[in-house]
Amino acid sequence: MPGRLLLQLLMNFLTYVSEGRHLAKMGRARYGRRILALFLCMHVVEMAETHDVDGTEVLVKTKTGTYIGSGTDSKVYIRLHDDQGHQSRVLRLGVWWKNDFERGRIGEYRLQDVKVAAPILQLELWRDNSHPEDDWYCDSASVQLNPD
Repeated sequence: MPGRLLLQLLMNFLTYVSEGRHLAKMGRARYGRRILALFLCMHVVEMAETHDVDGTEVLVKTKTGTYIGSGTDSKVYIRLHDDQGHQSRVLRLGVWWKNDFERGRIGEYRLQDVKVAAPILQLELWRDNSHPEDDWYCDSASVQLNPD
């Protein structure tokens, strides 16, 4: 639990920094060092919290909407969060030789060694900006741990 508290404090500080309130109180040279230190601390806390969860297989299903312009050629990513504060690494969805996220398509993706436990409380799903002209409408997404 102390790791989760530390992570929350670090996230609050990063929010403070991103809103620009730090500039009057901190010199530019110290600013870069502090952000780097925070970045390293966050990763140490994240690593400490995720190592006590065994990797599991996850089945993710997505359905792209049927509206005109719903599909994308961008890369699509997912991150899962469980009720114990663990989060998975960023996981890329898609099959390299398929147009997975085109209009009306249903995709199934088996992901290995995902370090989360049941129940899943939050799912982050996004696309990158490799095709900025695309809009992607995800009609539905589901996650199943340890599928048969």
